[in-house]
Amino acid sequence: MDITKAFKDGWKVFTKYWLESILGLFVIGLVSVITLGILSPVMVIGYNLMLLKAKRGKKISVNDVFSALPRFWGIWGIALLTSLVYLLLAITIIGLIPLMFISAWWMFAQIIMVDKKQGVFESLSTSAKLVRKNNVWMGIIFLGLVGIVAQIGYNIFFVGALLTVPLSTAAFVSGYDNLLKKK
Repeated sequence: MDITKAFKDGWKVFTKYWLESILGLFVIGLVSVITLGILSPVMVIGYNLMLLKAKRGKKISVNDVFSALPRFWGIWGIALLTSLVYLLLAITIIGLIPLMFISAWWMFAQIIMVDKKQGVFESLSTSAKLVRKNNVWMGIIFLGLVGIVAQIGYNIFFVGALLTVPLSTAAFVSGYDNLLKKK
C-alpha cells in the first residue's frame, strides 16, 4: 500500500470537492441527530462512496451521502459484528495484538459491501484478502494515520474537523481504490 499516494490522491479529491465534502459532513450530522444515530453508519459509508466516486473521476453531489441507504441492514450487520469482535478482543491484553490485525483486515468491508455489492461475510473476507495481499503492516500504519489525521481536527475545537475529516476520508477511499487497481 502506498500511503503517500493515498494521501496525495485524497488531497486532490478534497481540494477539488471541498464544498461538497464539508456540506456532506453537515448532512451526515443533521441526519444522524434526527434519526438518533440510527442512520449514522450508513450515512458515513455514503460519504465514503461520495468521495470514492470523486476519486474515480465522476461528478459528485451532496445527495451522494444517501447512496448507501439501500444497504442499511448489511452495513449495520458489519458494524455490529466487527464491534462485537473488537470488544471481545479489547477486553484482554493479549487480544490487543490480534485486534490491530483484524481492524486492518476489515477496514474496507463496508465500502466493499456497497461498492462491489457483496454480502456481510463476503465483504469481510474480500477486505481481509485485499489488505493481506498488499502488506498488512502498511494497512495497520495507514489505518492509524487516517485516524490521527481525522482526530487532529477534533482537537482544534471541532472546527478543524471540517478539513481533516474530509481529507482523511478521501485518503482512506483513495487507499482502497489504489489497492483495487493494484490487484
